[in-house]
Amino acid sequence: MVQIKGVVFSSDYAILSYIRSTTTIVMKASLLLPIFCAITITSFSQVNDLALDSSTYGDFDFYAMEHPTGFEEMEYSKYPTPLAPLLKFSSICHNVGTAIQTDVLLKVRVRNAETNAVLLNAISAEAFNMMGASELELRAGTFQMPNENGMFEVTYDVQQDQVDENPDNTKDTLSFEINDYLYARDRGGMTSESLIWSGYTSRPCEIGNVFYIPESGFTFEGVDVGLSNSTLLPCAVYAKIYQIQFGKGITLSEVAASQPMLVTNGMLNAFGEENFATIPLAAPVNLIGGKAYLVVVGSNDGIGVMRMGMSQFSEDFSAWTIFPEFQNATQEAFENNRVAMVRLNVDVLSSVQEVSTFSTLSMFPSPGKDRVNLTTIKGNIDELRIFSGEGRTIFSQKINSNSTSVDTKDLAAGVYIFAVLTDGQWTSQKWVKE
Repeated sequence: MVQIKGVVFSSDYAILSYIRSTTTIVMKASLLLPIFCAITITSFSQVNDLALDSSTYGDFDFYAMEHPTGFEEMEYSKYPTPLAPLLKFSSICHNVGTAIQTDVLLKVRVRNAETNAVLLNAISAEAFNMMGASELELRAGTFQMPNENGMFEVTYDVQQDQVDENPDNTKDTLSFEINDYLYARDRGGMTSESLIWSGYTSRPCEIGNVFYIPESGFTFEGVDVGLSNSTLLPCAVYAKIYQIQFGKGITLSEVAASQPMLVTNGMLNAFGEENFATIPLAAPVNLIGGKAYLVVVGSNDGIGVMRMGMSQFSEDFSAWTIFPEFQNATQEAFENNRVAMVRLNVDVLSSVQEVSTFSTLSMFPSPGKDRVNLTTIKGNIDELRIFSGEGRTIFSQKINSNSTSVDTKDLAAGVYIFAVLTDGQWTSQKWVKE
């Protein structure tokens, strides 16, 4: 018989069963124990293990606009005046062990990832004690980034009095970029494309991202878009900018829009590609600092025709698909889990010239009234489509001739897009009805 901490056992099997049920310590014991030998075993295990997650250098709250930093996936800009983010450091710390951890602190370092220069070493102002199986938000103050371009890295490290038994999960790293532009971070090429929902295929749709404008003075002249090569041509797209307003719910107020533009092969992407084209706004727009905006590219041809290129995973509430009101249907919005390939463009577009693809197509008279004549210099027109100023297809006809005449007297005055299919390629040209 063997006695362990006052408990009497009649067999080796009973001893091993007791050890397994009362301690996590692995023991090797001789089977030649003398009878009536007393063994003392500590029957508990204390684990020192802290873990970090949800680290952030900003605390943009979609419902609390007084938080001015922005989404983590936001790029920061120096246009038109030097501008850099005010970083706000925090992490969620979990005590995943069983032991109380004392004097828990968050340490933060900011460095230029290109030059390796350290810009900041910071530590939380207050230390905390954490019970086992608890969590706590740790903050390490703020830091105004210098006005310089580059890639930057923020490292987070939680420390305590005890020696952590799993130090790998006490650290976290985030990175961001300051450059000459301001747009949602979609770099890395197309990784997926917009979904098609049953029942929504032909409904007009708008897909885009939320942008936080840090300060006033930004003038935007266009929206860049990259579409999937699954897009069905011809397809007309447009750009819009909505200001997001908070009250009883969230409402969108349109502040800028473009004329429709026919999709070209240059803005289509296969997986891994990053091709963009600029949709010029009808007029430059100055956006208000301290406000959030939803920037979208849409098509009245429907989500089954316009297939948006999607890039990296998005932050919460930062990427959306909207189905505007159409044929008495209720406007609906769906949050995307990836960033759309839609960017605000701060380039000056006045110097950008349209690349003419119409050298083989002649339209006259232009402007016109009751009729317009189309002629191709080379090849036949296989198909003709006319898009309205809102981008809707209003006319479609098979031609199979190098020329055709279209009756336009029933069209309202305005701008239209004529698209022709010739030798497997779609080209387009604007036409004005007087």
